[in-house]
Amino acid sequence: MELPLVTVNKIVHPASVSSRGSSDPLESSPGLSLSSPQLGIWFAQKINPSSPAYNIGEYIEIDGAIDPELFEQALRQVVSETEALRLQITEHAGEPRQVVGATRAWSMPILDLSAETDARACAEAWMQADLERAIDPACGPLFGFALFKASPTRFFWYARYHHIVMDGFGMWLVARRLASVYAQLCGGSSPREGSFGSLAALLEEDAAYRASEHFPQDRKYWSDCLTALPEPGGLTLSDRQPNKPHSFFRETVYLQQSSVDGLRAIARRTGTSLARVMSAAAAIFLHRLKGTDDLVIGLPVAARGDVARNIPGMVSNVVPLRLAVHPGMTVLELIELTSGQMRQAREHQRYQLADLRRDIGGNADGRPLFGLSINVMPFDYDFSFAGHRATAQNLSLGPVEDLSISVYDRSDGGPIRIDFDTNQALHSEADLAGYQQRFVRLLEGAIPRPSVRSAGLRSWVRPSATPSCGCGTTRRWQSNI
Repeated sequence: MELPLVTVNKIVHPASVSSRGSSDPLESSPGLSLSSPQLGIWFAQKINPSSPAYNIGEYIEIDGAIDPELFEQALRQVVSETEALRLQITEHAGEPRQVVGATRAWSMPILDLSAETDARACAEAWMQADLERAIDPACGPLFGFALFKASPTRFFWYARYHHIVMDGFGMWLVARRLASVYAQLCGGSSPREGSFGSLAALLEEDAAYRASEHFPQDRKYWSDCLTALPEPGGLTLSDRQPNKPHSFFRETVYLQQSSVDGLRAIARRTGTSLARVMSAAAAIFLHRLKGTDDLVIGLPVAARGDVARNIPGMVSNVVPLRLAVHPGMTVLELIELTSGQMRQAREHQRYQLADLRRDIGGNADGRPLFGLSINVMPFDYDFSFAGHRATAQNLSLGPVEDLSISVYDRSDGGPIRIDFDTNQALHSEADLAGYQQRFVRLLEGAIPRPSVRSAGLRSWVRPSATPSCGCGTTRRWQSNI
């Protein structure tokens, strides 16, 4: 797919990079092993090398004028500091390895869209087209950037990574460091040395966990939790056969402030967090929609130890959240149940999903371990670019198995954004619109009524007679990722 044509103001080309010689570590060294989460991505990409499903990306909207030259200078320093962005994945003696080498040649297009009628739509179309390009992990660089000028005082910085080298937390670390270096350059000072740790330290932490007593303890916890899996209705929304995620539909909504206030109030009343209230809502949604009492939903987690919290890379995990729901339970009881189960699940969050699937034979009988997942993320992109406010807009978090609900809880008091992503092979755009309407109606109408019993929630999950969900701005788009 060709990228949409746009007006290019300037393209900054990299300095020439000499070709690798025989002493290059990429040719002479076996490199480092892959971490357990990286291995899962490696094998999935090998099975389907033409799939762009493992591209993740976002863009950061900057409210203020940006100096493109200083911005690129700052970005080049951050790339040089980030070992994950200097990786090449190779095979040595039949095994995948990763080598940290010199920064590969790369350029950051700077595109002036200020004359366009809808600069955001034009920029997002360019970004989508870039995300739809399959990236070979064996060929660097495993990232791509662009800077868009929407107006003299509004810019979009786009970042795309292959998931094998970066996760959502890592994207945040890179963006925060970029903002810091750019601010220092704008202030006329030389940027301080970067604080990122080495990739080897991240891998050592992963290896230490797998060699520790916690690893078999976590394995036992999950094996006990998932003994005798529920019927398929408790796992997925779709009744169709599982299909490899390749593309997804997305619908984005912003909750009205009155709804947000109501959700936060019930979180305070139950002594829990907004994330756990929203996760309970997802469980109720699946329970009422599919009519099953025993269900499993996916819970994305950072899965980072103390060392990994300062190193960009791929560490994240998804753990299953199993809940036994019955019609007599109240909303309050469901929230308390979900909160307790989430607390236990997070204590065992470093046990990788790929290991768990092997342990219990997940997907062996054609059924996924879970389909619906919910990810509630504290949205603390509270840094600025030389005093200019930054707002992150996610574009892709990776493959979508069935239905994925991503909630962005802004730390600055802004509106809560919810992305609904569905696997195009399993759901239509009409299906997606229906899921979005029902879930939002559940959040606005049922969750703030903690004494209502599950049996009485069916009306909140039925299809709406009108397309309105009472929420704020709705944005729809399709990705072939």
